[in-house]
Amino acid sequence: MHAAIRDGLLWPMGFDSWFDSLKALGLNSVEVWTGKPGLVDGAGWLGEGEQPFDLRDSAGRALLKQRFEEHGAIINAFAMANSFGAEDFDAEVDWLIATCRAAEEMGVPAIRIDVVPHGEVSEDAVIERSAEAIRSALAASSKVRLGMENHGTLSNRPDFIDKLLDRVGDRRMGLTLDTGNFYWYGHPLQTCYEIMERYADRVCHTHVKNISFPKELREVQREVGLKYHEYACPIYKGDIDHRRVADILKAAGYEWDFCIEDESILMQEMSDEDRKRELHENVKHLKACV
Repeated sequence: MHAAIRDGLLWPMGFDSWFDSLKALGLNSVEVWTGKPGLVDGAGWLGEGEQPFDLRDSAGRALLKQRFEEHGAIINAFAMANSFGAEDFDAEVDWLIATCRAAEEMGVPAIRIDVVPHGEVSEDAVIERSAEAIRSALAASSKVRLGMENHGTLSNRPDFIDKLLDRVGDRRMGLTLDTGNFYWYGHPLQTCYEIMERYADRVCHTHVKNISFPKELREVQREVGLKYHEYACPIYKGDIDHRRVADILKAAGYEWDFCIEDESILMQEMSDEDRKRELHENVKHLKACV
């Protein structure tokens, strides 16, 4: 188990190359955002005048893998913003399959997927369409795991998670555990730990964030997203004990990333230097946790 970070949080470090940002933070593991129809186009991964890496193309996959190897870095997961309720469902499935195949070829162990509904879609339809897409991707691959993030108003509910996992029926489908999102949803703090324990053996990737509520709000059921912009905070300052979370995951056999997704440093008013300082403190804290 190791500390890591999402690529979208590397820019505050101030380097043109995100590899330099990783090095400055003392990390070598990163989640890489993947856009439709299969492009890795984060500015910090590209050289001057360079085109995005195309995961559908063998040359694009080889070049991206080589670039990371040259810098002694690893991709712990590809991140996707899927829309399985989209009108062009086949295009969504093709994108997911292409990303799975690229991950397997490149040795990337997991893919963060999204099942948040877009538009007027019933819960049953979300489950059915998501399960169909996921099963198609798993059938077209053999190793990579798909981690649905507990994200939004549906997939932070254990009953929804259970329904989708059961409908897919394959243990290569699991969770991208967002350690802050269950708390964001309104679950009491102790309930959040219980939910994490419940699904720990299905976790294949993580997003780590934190929230600091007033003491009287920590162990009560709250409204979804209660004053998140106000209460979101750096990982090392919040209510969630990430040493405890790390122990929960380790006990279930989890051995992959503990991946920083500290949204507070993007939402709160602070200087660039303060953002850098908070990132360094988060890294120090998570390394101690794992």
